[in-house]
Amino acid sequence: MYMFRRMFTIVILSTFLCTAKPLPKYIYYVASPLVERSEWYCQREMGKYELGKNTGFCRTYQDAVGIPAGASYCYAGQYWCYEQASRELGIQNPLPRTGIANVIFDLAKLRGEKGKKIQRHDFVIWRVPKGWEGHIERVKKVLGGGWVETYAFNVSVGNREGSAIKKRNIFYPLGRKAFRGLVGVQYEK
Repeated sequence: MYMFRRMFTIVILSTFLCTAKPLPKYIYYVASPLVERSEWYCQREMGKYELGKNTGFCRTYQDAVGIPAGASYCYAGQYWCYEQASRELGIQNPLPRTGIANVIFDLAKLRGEKGKKIQRHDFVIWRVPKGWEGHIERVKKVLGGGWVETYAFNVSVGNREGSAIKKRNIFYPLGRKAFRGLVGVQYEK
């Protein structure tokens, strides 16, 4: 299984790199202190476990974006971290208040400014092909070759669900979800 996965990765990466298409990345501007402070909240939230079926500690995130208990909270967790930093710093939260992971990508794409490479604080977005469902994680560290360390909410942590720092290759599918693109969080001009 390990060799199959490794070969699959090599084929996918070489296919992606040989197509010479630019990485789908769009820029989303955020105030500098907000980006840094929201990361502090992300760090603090890592390592928590659900009670099961998207309930427990994650209810705070779901409430922050107005989604019901039991709903997926991968984006809601990211939003909550920015919201806490916004309140603390007295800066308006620029992220859209929604429970849908792909909305921030759609908004950044509408603004039309493209980025070029994976950077710390970027959001990585995956989506079910031809669907609206997706997943989002925030880049903690870029490792190279498509590999990143992320702050992730609503993910498997051993045999449980919760929040954790994950190592991902952005080109690997997450279950049924395929890599859609990046939202580059840049400091406001």
